[in-house]
Amino acid sequence: MKKITMFVWNNFVNDARVLREATALTDLDYTVTIIAKKELSEMHLSSSEEVRGRVFVNRPLKIELPQKITDKIKSSILIKHIPNMLLMFKMIMLGRKYDTDVTMHMI
Repeated sequence: MKKITMFVWNNFVNDARVLREATALTDLDYTVTIIAKKELSEMHLSSSEEVRGRVFVNRPLKIELPQKITDKIKSSILIKHIPNMLLMFKMIMLGRKYDTDVTMHMI
């Protein structure tokens, strides 16, 4: 059975488009892992779950910078984008752990 990893830049709760694509791939005998993001305000979401048969979702947590660090950074752009960069790195490292045949980046 072939494996596919999909990356999305949302929490994958209401992403019908990606779920529809993942379900179609399972109909073709693929196992699909979706790597989505999880914000601090979304702690109620599971970090890892099976949403349909052979469709799995993993949500690494996006960590915000501590106040001590943001006080020293003068750029609001950096304060916003450093946590995003760190989350992307976490998502990539998580994706590398899977022995997948195809990797997809959903926009």
